Amino acid sequence: MRRISMRKSEVIMESLTGFVIRVHIPQIPIEDIDYGWEVRMLYIFTKYLELERLMWKMSTLGVACSAMADYDISFRCS
Repeated sequence: MRRISMRKSEVIMESLTGFVIRVHIPQIPIEDIDYGWEVRMLYIFTKYLELERLMWKMSTLGVACSAMADYDISFRCS
C-alpha cells in the first residue's frame, strides 16, 4: 500500500517498505501579455482569413462557370 501526500510545490509518495519518492514541482513564473505580438498576429490572421474567403468565392464562381459551359456556348473559354 502506498501513501501519497501533496504539498504546495511537491508530491511525496511513500510505500510501506520505507521507499520515498519526492518530486519537486517548480513554480511557473507569471509573465506579462505581449499586446504588440497579439496585434501583429491578429493582423496576419485576419489577412489570411480574408484571402481564404476570397479564394472560396473564386473557386465557387469557377465551378459555376465551368458547369454553365456545358450548357451555354457564351460561358466557354475561347
